[in-house]
Amino acid sequence: MVYYIYRFSGGFVRSVTPRTKGNEIFTETKTCEKHIRYKIVNQKNTIKPGPMLDDMHQIHVHIMTLQRRYYRIYGPNISAYTMKKHITKLKQRTKPHWKQLPSQVAQDVALRPGKSYDAFFRNIGERNAGTTTRKVGLPHIKPRHKYNSMTFPQAGYKLEGNRIKINCIDTWFTFHKHRVVQGTIKTVIIKRDRKIGQWTATTKPCSDCGYHNKNLSLDDRQWTCPKCGSNHDRNINAAINIRQAGLDACGWSDNKTLSFW
Repeated sequence: MVYYIYRFSGGFVRSVTPRTKGNEIFTETKTCEKHIRYKIVNQKNTIKPGPMLDDMHQIHVHIMTLQRRYYRIYGPNISAYTMKKHITKLKQRTKPHWKQLPSQVAQDVALRPGKSYDAFFRNIGERNAGTTTRKVGLPHIKPRHKYNSMTFPQAGYKLEGNRIKINCIDTWFTFHKHRVVQGTIKTVIIKRDRKIGQWTATTKPCSDCGYHNKNLSLDDRQWTCPKCGSNHDRNINAAINIRQAGLDACGWSDNKTLSFW
């Protein structure tokens, strides 16, 4: 599994345009935003954001279902205030495990369907008025295997050099910092790429515990995991790991654990 960091920065591109108003000359300054993508280096702890994304998907499904039911009964969308209050009550009553998620990230997931519905109905009005031909689709519930990102608006993370820490799981991740960010970091998005590439490790990881056997050579057809003691046939172990990588890419759960390095 490969993860990417999308960082949105503001305040480092400024365009100054001279303008006149009567006898006075003044300048208009615009602050532009830029979006940079960094790839998180493959490491054994990259499996940790997966359960967070699965929990975010649960919030997404719950909110979308609630929005649909509310619209059929009352017509308008649920207000942002009501939605935030509803999420807080769920954390206290039936969804206590949601308390471990970053609050701003969970609120972003809860408010996103309302924004999508607003954009959908606004687009209908604009097309009816003839001001646009662009069509915005009706918001729908994303399947679990397509829900792959979470947004940190202002808090919940910490950046130091080429490392980022997700506070709720108390884990640091190293990323390839190919470009220096100038200005203020405004938004951080963690995105999961489920593609299984040709460099996905399948032979050296233990299919039982995920231990990565760096000393395994091409001549080793049988080997024993030094961590959990499992005996492996090289080809069978690789086949199990390939199967697990495919299940992870499709968003299906399994009892096996696979670490990507």
